[in-house]
Amino acid sequence: MKYKLFKKANPDFQSRIEAFTSGILTPDPKGITLWSMDPLRAYTQLELYLSVCSFSGCEPETREFPLMRRSVWQYCNGKGRGGSLEKIGAVVKLKVKRRGNKYVTGYQKTDAGEDFGDAIVARGTYLVNRFSERRNKPNLYSLWKILGGPSKSERVGHRRGYAVYKIIKLLYENEGEKLTCSEIAKEAKIATITCSHVLNDLGNVGVIDYKSPYRDIEGKRAKGWARYKVRNPSEFLRRDAEKLYQEIRKTRPWFDAKSNLMIIIDFIRQDPYREYEYNEIAKATGICPEKVSNCLSSLRELDYLEAEFIGGKVKSIAKANEHTRDLWEILFEPIEKISYNLDPSAYSGFYDILDYYEENEEKRVEAIKKQLEVYDKEKTHIGPRGGEEIRNLILHVLSSSGKSMKFSHIYEEVKKICSRKIESGGLVRHLKILIKSGDVKKVGKGFYKINPSLN
Repeated sequence: MKYKLFKKANPDFQSRIEAFTSGILTPDPKGITLWSMDPLRAYTQLELYLSVCSFSGCEPETREFPLMRRSVWQYCNGKGRGGSLEKIGAVVKLKVKRRGNKYVTGYQKTDAGEDFGDAIVARGTYLVNRFSERRNKPNLYSLWKILGGPSKSERVGHRRGYAVYKIIKLLYENEGEKLTCSEIAKEAKIATITCSHVLNDLGNVGVIDYKSPYRDIEGKRAKGWARYKVRNPSEFLRRDAEKLYQEIRKTRPWFDAKSNLMIIIDFIRQDPYREYEYNEIAKATGICPEKVSNCLSSLRELDYLEAEFIGGKVKSIAKANEHTRDLWEILFEPIEKISYNLDPSAYSGFYDILDYYEENEEKRVEAIKKQLEVYDKEKTHIGPRGGEEIRNLILHVLSSSGKSMKFSHIYEEVKKICSRKIESGGLVRHLKILIKSGDVKKVGKGFYKINPSLN
């Protein structure tokens, strides 16, 4: 059956949108890795790394290609993370026979990875380059920053790419109109708090115009939270909670947070005459803020609650701009069309950009290098991702050596290729993590070696 693996992993329209956006396109080097693979062969870890470097016109083991080979390998196997190419059916794991009749793990691009993935990645590369060449550029324009992380959030039930798709589609179709966050959340069927965060991020990136009292400033939310108040306390106290739930289901058929709703209703009924803010309720009940916000906005929609913003009644306003049009027409519209029935012919010209790059290798290399440069500049080098970067560099140094290395030598080599300052104490912590995970072995006082099974 055509696209069997992909259909099994992504059986419906939403999961396919997620796979083609968050699953393939973010972070940027992941899609380029898939595009570089010849569908007629399987790749081991080193072969895959050399393949994507050659395809990108980058020298391996340099800062020109912003990832080491272990990181590229993880795009296929995921290493326990959501959104890997294998998980969505874009590549398949195989046992590959190499010298000495030895079998090693390899990955091969599937028919869906070839027929859909290559064209979509080419479109993503073209889009990033188009943004970078504009006189009026977005604030940020890597696919990583536009689409967000690839992993699926258990709290909202979908990957970030799906929410971005729904919002961009709605704004594009209502170009010239100013829409509020609540209007978009209702029409797109996205939880209000999720919608607020995505709109805020897209506004900061600059691919939409967005003004709102909900703003992220230096990682913290600015003042302007909505405060909810019961419109008619006596009536609210009389209403049966089960009937309230049924009323919400009539206008929001997708609403399934019944148990959370009951807890929140009981909490408000303890004092229905004062104001409530959803973070306060979340902290008191242990329910995640997004679900609390969803329940409160549902009750507000039925007029049981009313809401005001601290400091005045200010509405969030979103509007499409020229970057929104490009994002929709170049990327999301083609993805939408082909996702219904997995039919490449459903969008006329689906392969146009891919064909252009395949006929012009020099232009392709130039475009990919530009995209990687943008990604490397915009990616975050702090927190968990920063720690992962350092651990990958340690593994790269040990793997390249092929033998045990003294700590001081490892430290010096990592410092040469690390994009940020690192202290020896920090390197010790990351070595301990790698030893615990089984990736590295300590083979003597102050000497370390990569686990042979990783080579």
